[in-house]
Amino acid sequence: MAAPRAAPAAAASQLWRRLWRHPACASGLLAVLCYINTLQADFVYDDTRAIVTNGDVRGTTPLTALLRHDFWGTPLEHAGSHGSYRPLTVLTFRVTHALVGLRPAAYHATSVLLHAACSALVAETAAGLSAGRRAALLSGALFAVHPVHAEAVAGLVGRADLLALLFTLCSLLSYARQARARRAAGGWGSPERRWLAAALGSAVLAVLCKEQGIAALPLCLLYDVWVNSRISLTALITSRLQDKRLQRLRQCCALVALACCALLTARLSLLRGRLPWFSAADNPVASCDSRLSRALTLLHLPVVSAGLLLLPSQLSYDWAETAVPLITQLGDLRNVVSAVFYVGLAVMFYAACHPFSDTSSASSSINVNHNNNTVKRTADTGADNPGRASLLFALSFAVLMFLPASNLFFYVGFLVAERALYAPSVGFCLLVGAGLALAESRWRRIGPTLSVLLLAVLAARTVVRNQDWRDDRALYTAGIRHSPAKSLGNLATILASQGRLEQAERAYRAALSVRGNMADVHYNLGNLLYSQGKYRQSAACYQDAVGYRRQFAQAYLNLAHAHLKLGQSVLARQVLLACRDLHGSRIRDPRSHTSAKVGCLVELGRLYAEEDKDPPLALKQYLLALGLAPEGYNKETIYNLIGEAQYRMANYEEAESWFKKALEIQPAMVHAHLFYGKMLAKNKTRVDEAEGWFHRAQTTAPNNYVVYLHYGQFLYETGRLREAAAVYVRGTELAPSEYDLTFNLANVYRELGRYQQAEDFYRRAARIRPEDVQSHRNLGAILHLTGQLREAEAAYLTALRLSPGDHVTEVNLERLYNVMERHDLQPRDATPERRERRARSAANGT
Repeated sequence: MAAPRAAPAAAASQLWRRLWRHPACASGLLAVLCYINTLQADFVYDDTRAIVTNGDVRGTTPLTALLRHDFWGTPLEHAGSHGSYRPLTVLTFRVTHALVGLRPAAYHATSVLLHAACSALVAETAAGLSAGRRAALLSGALFAVHPVHAEAVAGLVGRADLLALLFTLCSLLSYARQARARRAAGGWGSPERRWLAAALGSAVLAVLCKEQGIAALPLCLLYDVWVNSRISLTALITSRLQDKRLQRLRQCCALVALACCALLTARLSLLRGRLPWFSAADNPVASCDSRLSRALTLLHLPVVSAGLLLLPSQLSYDWAETAVPLITQLGDLRNVVSAVFYVGLAVMFYAACHPFSDTSSASSSINVNHNNNTVKRTADTGADNPGRASLLFALSFAVLMFLPASNLFFYVGFLVAERALYAPSVGFCLLVGAGLALAESRWRRIGPTLSVLLLAVLAARTVVRNQDWRDDRALYTAGIRHSPAKSLGNLATILASQGRLEQAERAYRAALSVRGNMADVHYNLGNLLYSQGKYRQSAACYQDAVGYRRQFAQAYLNLAHAHLKLGQSVLARQVLLACRDLHGSRIRDPRSHTSAKVGCLVELGRLYAEEDKDPPLALKQYLLALGLAPEGYNKETIYNLIGEAQYRMANYEEAESWFKKALEIQPAMVHAHLFYGKMLAKNKTRVDEAEGWFHRAQTTAPNNYVVYLHYGQFLYETGRLREAAAVYVRGTELAPSEYDLTFNLANVYRELGRYQQAEDFYRRAARIRPEDVQSHRNLGAILHLTGQLREAEAAYLTALRLSPGDHVTEVNLERLYNVMERHDLQPRDATPERRERRARSAANGT
């Protein structure tokens, strides 16, 4: 009975031995185990813009657009583009979307597999540095479980970092294969050329995935010189020896250097001589006026990044200015930490390059065969020592991969980003892995235990950190400690989407109390207040958003809407005109900006059409909007409005063509049905056809009161009063507070002779819009007809108060007074002008 129980244990032991013999497989498996809990995560944070709403991913743009757009779908030539040219990464997203749509599990599974592949390649790289199997396993395992990688793996935007490192390591390993074969063969053969081509091709692919891939070829060159050939860069350049192997090395390095320069030139040409611009919210260093503060802060940022690698206990999705404040004084203690860091880094480089004792110096010579004579040459670095060569290469790997994201050569969109450490951490893992292997060899009893304990602690931290990336709410809640303003603002948006409006408002205001200059938070708070009918407060929020970001077109548009809700059409028009004239440079999302400008032009056209009764001017705005509308914009609304403007200008043929265009795109477009029907009704021979369009609108939107408003008007104009009354009644049931429906129904009842019902609806209309003259005047007329003279007088006087000198009301009031005098009722003199007018009438005998 014991044999069956022992079988699983034996199998596990055999599996462990196999994994021990294959560090790459073990590292990959460990990576999968650490990140398998990310498969249940959603699209989080930047994933929405990079994937969910990105037309380049969703396939709404042509495939060639990937070569012209940046990572976020913005044209590279646009002033607001980040310049992040990553077409291969976007292509992988596009392929995934074509296969599975927007199912996040598939995207996360791809990221986990890519991380496993990178972990395996890190182990292979460590093995290629002659670090030994134990060091290779520890380096790969450390890379697989390090918590700082959670953002790159659990956040889908990090696929760019995963792919860039994957191809960088492929390039390095291919080049190492070529270098070892070339050294063994003493020249270039067909296999060596193929491996070199693979290395160059992989480097190109790395650059097409992310900018950090540009370091692939310099790393290949350094590997060949320090690790493979064991000479210094100085000796490579200055040595006069004519050894064939040295000549082959120089030729290969020259080729790699030339390819690197070509690749760098091609990448820089995409910037078109213009460096990306970032706002103060994205990168406060970029907008800092003090050179001293910029220099001290930039020198300190690598220290913060190194701290995340050494002690990844505190992690955040956003390291904002509050988490990494600018260094404004020389006396800041962080400058001391920076100095210690750079001194330590210099010591490490010195240790790798120079022996510290005569013994090590004596061992640092190499033999070069020159014309069959052995020449002993002492290197000016310690690169001939495999340990020091590996140390030097690992340090160089970390530095070179970090430089593109360091803000030292050009600004990037962050101060510190954990996903930007994904590739540089390879050098760190190589160093720590080698150190752990050395410790295990010296302290055989506790060394392995300490290594396993370290990996277990890091793996546990990674698994826990992955939970923060499962959805937006968890991520922003976890980020409040390091980035309170941004996290509270983002969390408030989630609370608002869940209908928890009071909590959302408190969170927005808390975010603004931390940092009051966040235009997006002011804008989102305005949206929240607007949805609650608090138009005056929302207008103030939109005004603040515009004040902090002058090119915020969406805020202009919503501010105009708030002014219209408050009846401030003049202010709304001023805001819309200002929005129309925005130039849109340095906009993060040019598509949304352009769409908002189109919306402003549409609203401006509506104002011209409905308030100014100026269809030609409205038509001009609509045509401008149509020309500005970006690809994928819902143009059927603009087509319909152009048709309405042409209809009001009596250009019925033009109007009909635009209505048809709108209905071709959106057959269920109710407004197009209604105005098309109204236009056809102008032609007495097409009345039946017109009514058919009204019926279609009614079928399409049976609960839309606007349908009943226009259909009732059509029936009224064709003399079908009873049917019109029935339609209006249905409309008032759907929208009891809609003025036009109520007023029109009262008019229909009056013409039908149903005075009591007409009186009721005129009174309702007056309550809905008490400042409107027509409802009071018509109420007075119906009361006049039904003999309610005192109430009629009161209604007429109210109308005159609202519109002094209104001729129709004055005539009706005179007639009423005549009737009242015949009934011995004393009229009330409304105004001194009226008393004077009645006096003149009496003097003339009238």
